[in-house]
Amino acid sequence: MTSIPAKISVDTTIEEANQILLNTSMTRLPVVDEDDDFLGCFTSLNWAELYANGAPLDTPLSAVDLDQVAVTADMRPSQVLASLVDNNASAVVVVEDKKAVGWITQKDLVALMYQQQSSALEKLRPAPSFMSRFRDRYPRLFQREAKPKNPRDPQQRGKNGKKNE
Repeated sequence: MTSIPAKISVDTTIEEANQILLNTSMTRLPVVDEDDDFLGCFTSLNWAELYANGAPLDTPLSAVDLDQVAVTADMRPSQVLASLVDNNASAVVVVEDKKAVGWITQKDLVALMYQQQSSALEKLRPAPSFMSRFRDRYPRLFQREAKPKNPRDPQQRGKNGKKNE
């Protein structure tokens, strides 16, 4: 979970909310009331639909149908992933006691799942065998000596019958 870059007040206008989205380079931000309770998210899709439908730009967010996608901190990663996928979202707000306390981005989720998978795979990795430990401890016992050249071996002679050197 990472911190939320900005929260938008429910009294903020559509135009101001869009400017905040642009300034933060985010596609969604949580909207909160005067008690800092989470009401939903204003998204770039909200902005596009409102603008396309000719909504007045001075309309407060209290009059807008906000995106209600949120998760709780105790949800499993698979549940958070399902929420992201089902809502085609790049981030989802984490809510605790009606407060937006942070959010989980796709990047956060992938990092967490990678860490969990790596840890699980490490536990499954077999312990080295007796012979491999013995070979590591006494490598000279397992080194092969170079074979002396046999002058009668045709593979060690050139095309003209002379020795290769």
